[in-house]
Amino acid sequence: MLKKLNNKFGKVNAILANEYIKVYPETAEEHRDMQKFCREENIEFYVIRPLSERPFKVVIKGLHRDTDIEEIKSELTIALPEIEILKVGQLKNVRTKSPMDIFMIELKKNGHENNIFELTRFMFLKIKIQNFRKPPGATQCWNCNMFNH
Repeated sequence: MLKKLNNKFGKVNAILANEYIKVYPETAEEHRDMQKFCREENIEFYVIRPLSERPFKVVIKGLHRDTDIEEIKSELTIALPEIEILKVGQLKNVRTKSPMDIFMIELKKNGHENNIFELTRFMFLKIKIQNFRKPPGATQCWNCNMFNH
C-alpha cells in the first residue's frame, strides 16, 4: 500500500504505529487526493478530518434544561439566518447522567459563525455563549477505565 502511495504522490510522510501506518499529507489538496486514490484502489483507511472541515462548536448557557432541542434549532435559524446549524445537543452530567442547562451547538464554518457570539438574549432569556472546550486528555470510560471508546 505504501509503495502505491509513493509511486502516485512521491515521497509520502508515513509512520508505523502498532499495526497501522499513519500517513501525513503536506496540503489539504494532497489529503483529498490520497483519500480518492485509496477509495479507487480499495485500500482500507481511516481519516481524521482536517480542522478546516470540522464544525465550529459553541455552548449556550442560561436556557432551562427542559428546553426542546428542535425549538432551539428553529429559533437560532430565525435569529441568525446566515449561520447553518448542523446539530444541537444537550450536555449531561458525566456521573449522574442527568441533563444540564448547557446546550452544545455545531455550526458549519462559512465565515459567519462568529456572529453567534453577538446573541445575549435568546428565547426571552439572558444567555451566555462560549466556545466549546473539550476536557483535556484522552476520553476514558467510566465503566472499564479503557480509553477512546
